[in-house]
Amino acid sequence: MFRSNQKLRLPLKTALRVYWPWLSGLVIAAALIFLVPPVSSHHTAMLVVFFAGALPAMWPSLAKDAPYSFWMVACVLWFCLGLFFTVLKAAF
Repeated sequence: MFRSNQKLRLPLKTALRVYWPWLSGLVIAAALIFLVPPVSSHHTAMLVVFFAGALPAMWPSLAKDAPYSFWMVACVLWFCLGLFFTVLKAAF
């Protein structure tokens, strides 16, 4: 009688396989923020670079194609990349 117009979300494994390019912006943003001194010294530049990397990673979840756990994977990726690039910068 009543039909649901909601699309079914992809499983996390499938969403990661389909939408991995959307997460690449986070890698580039983290590299710029943590490794490039001119970007990390200007707060406005950091904000622009962060949102330029985070919004595409958020889009599959906002568009209701990927599960919410896709965004959680993106958040964990961001924190791990920050740690990795910080250690990399300290090592060299």
